[in-house]
Amino acid sequence: MAVARCLVLWCFAVILSFCTWNFCSNSLYAEEDTPLRTAILADFHALENQLEKGVVSREFLAKEMKPARRLLWKIGAKRGIPEAQFLYAYCFYHGVVVAKDDAEAVKWFRKAAEQGNARAQYNLGVGYYNGFGVPKDEAEAVKWFRKAAEQRAANAQYNLGVCYANGTGVPKDEAEAVKWFCKAAEQGHAEAQYCLSVCYYNGNGVPKDGAEAVKWLRKAAEQGDAQAQYSLGVGYYNGVGVPEDGAEAVKWLRKAAEQGYAKAQ
Repeated sequence: MAVARCLVLWCFAVILSFCTWNFCSNSLYAEEDTPLRTAILADFHALENQLEKGVVSREFLAKEMKPARRLLWKIGAKRGIPEAQFLYAYCFYHGVVVAKDDAEAVKWFRKAAEQGNARAQYNLGVGYYNGFGVPKDEAEAVKWFRKAAEQRAANAQYNLGVCYANGTGVPKDEAEAVKWFCKAAEQGHAEAQYCLSVCYYNGNGVPKDGAEAVKWLRKAAEQGDAQAQYSLGVGYYNGVGVPEDGAEAVKWLRKAAEQGYAKAQ
C-alpha cells in the first residue's frame, strides 16, 4: 500500500509540475528536460528494451502498465510527445489498462509516426498490412515500413524485404528483397537471417553461394529460429552445404522439435 501511495503521489507531482509549466509557456516544451518528458522517455526506453528481446513479459506489463502511468502518457500524447503517443497507442493496441481499440491505437501510432518515431511507423505499417484499425492497404503498409526501415528498424527492414520478395504492395524485386533482408540480418534479426540464407541457397536476387547460405542459416539457428534449426539439421543429415554429420543433424533437429516444429518431430 505504501509503495502504491508513493507511486500515485509521484505521478501527481509530475502532472502538477507539467500543468504549472503549461500555463507558463505556449511552446511544446518549456525546456528539454521537463519532468513529464523525462518520465515518458524512461517508460518508452523500458518498453523498447522489452520489444528488442522479441516479447514483452507479463511481469513487465504488470509492473509498468498501470493506470497512473497511462495518465502520464495520455497527457504527453496530447501535448505531442511522440514517445508518449507510441506508449498510449500501445495500450489500446494490446488492451493494456484500457479496452482494446485498434482504431484508437492506429490514431496515436499515426501521430507518433508522422513525427518520425520508427517504432510507431513500423506498427502503423503492420496495421495497414493486416487491416487492424484501418482498411487493409498493402501499398500504405510498404510506405510506413520503408520509413521505419530507413531508420534502421530491423523488423521493418525484414517486412519490407518480405514485401519485395512476394510482390506485396510493390513490384516483385528479389534483389531489393535481399538488400533489406541483409540490413535486418546484420542487426541480428533471425527471420531475416533465415530468409537471406534461402536467397543465397536458391540464387534469388544474388548469385548462388552455399557457404553464405550456411553462414546465415547457422546464425538464425543459433538464435533459436526453429525453421533454421530444422534446415540446418537436414543439411547435416544429407551433407548439403556442410559435411555429413549424424550427431549434428540430431542436435539441430531436436532443437527444432523441442520448439514444436512439426517437420522435425
